Amino acid sequence: MTDTEEAGAVARALAEAIWGDRDLRAARRLMDPTFRLCLVQQWIWDNREEVEADGLDRDGLAEALSVPEPTDPLWLDFEGVHMRGFSLWPNLSEWGVTTAQRLVKPGVELILYVPPGITEIPVGGVFEGHPCLVRKGVEGWRVANLLSETQVPEPGWPPKLQDPDLDGTRQLPLRF
Repeated sequence: MTDTEEAGAVARALAEAIWGDRDLRAARRLMDPTFRLCLVQQWIWDNREEVEADGLDRDGLAEALSVPEPTDPLWLDFEGVHMRGFSLWPNLSEWGVTTAQRLVKPGVELILYVPPGITEIPVGGVFEGHPCLVRKGVEGWRVANLLSETQVPEPGWPPKLQDPDLDGTRQLPLRF
């Protein structure tokens, strides 16, 4: 399998895990570790008052929830929130992925989920698509972000998951 095919297969497998099987644990195995950490950090940040009121260490909690197979009891809350959120998106397991990728930075490429029926993207054409950044690491290609076409996630409080120029007015999926 070529790099392009491998990257597309990971994007398709992630969509199948989330929207087809509704299995966030399986999807997490296909995510880049930094993306997993940033998703957890964002959830903790969004709930920081409750986390602090419960006396939880946010760094320790982030570490416990970002491992590939979390056992922390708060995993169920994290999973529920994210699966409800993903249910508001189009069913990407029914969408295709582009075979041509766009280099975002060395080792990171953009793949687009495209709606059923899109078989060719005309030059300068407009279509509805959804971004999927993929990163090649020691374990092969992993999904690095589903929330941006350019932002490689950066851990922190809060983490960076969306495009720096995103002002909240642009909604996903994006039109390209």
